Amino acid sequence: MLLLLGVLCAGCSAVQAVPVVPVAEPAAQCPAASEEQERDVWQRPHQLVSALGLTPGMRIADVGTGSGYFVPYLRDAVMPGGRVVAQDIDPKLIARLSERIAREKLTGVEPRLGEADDPKLEPNTYDMVLIVDTLHHIEEPQKILAALATALAPGGRIVVVEFDRSRVIPRRLAGPRHRASAMETVETFARAGYCVSRAYDLLPYQWVLEFRREPCDAGREARGDSSVVIGTMPGDRGAADVDDSFGVVAPGERFAHVRGGCRPDLSSTLRLSE
Repeated sequence: MLLLLGVLCAGCSAVQAVPVVPVAEPAAQCPAASEEQERDVWQRPHQLVSALGLTPGMRIADVGTGSGYFVPYLRDAVMPGGRVVAQDIDPKLIARLSERIAREKLTGVEPRLGEADDPKLEPNTYDMVLIVDTLHHIEEPQKILAALATALAPGGRIVVVEFDRSRVIPRRLAGPRHRASAMETVETFARAGYCVSRAYDLLPYQWVLEFRREPCDAGREARGDSSVVIGTMPGDRGAADVDDSFGVVAPGERFAHVRGGCRPDLSSTLRLSE
């Protein structure tokens, strides 16, 4: 069954294939295992950061970093010459993270205290902003997204990771209030002038979407008939039963499909092949 993910903003260009890690249920963890070790099983930080295509010298902002779980992985991906700003609005978390950075000698990483409606990031600086399990907490996302648009370097992107409201997730990982709708998130970004540039099919409990402001036309409203669909091509019926443009996807193959934008003829299929 196809899973509808949302509304795209105006004029998003064709997207490209992304690598996929086969989804499997996480193995049960020993009670003595640390919380971070347990998270590694289902969060798959190495696979996720690798799929993001980071390279040495890039400038990354981890907004809502919390304990800084992703910081070492991001740092390793952009060093030498790169920079990671680990931002949060909780002074206690930033203080603990500062201690961790000093203890683990994470050069190239800067902890930064932001505000609820201002991430405190320099303009025209960041190649990627990562937001993990944070967006659903933000009361006024339009203000944050506007600030992030200013902080992005030309061609920069925002990658959002959230627990999927439509999936079965152990309550100890994320209760109902800590999950998000991909469709609603895409609509929120569209209103701020962003479009979806990639959909990553990587994690068992979370969706991962990448947003860009280029080549979107921020001066026009998002079209209501635009959409992103992720799913598996049914093996018992032809592609034409779903959409003519899905003819390039074989039965049983994972895919994402982008339709619409400013140009009603813009239609492309993203194969989520390994």
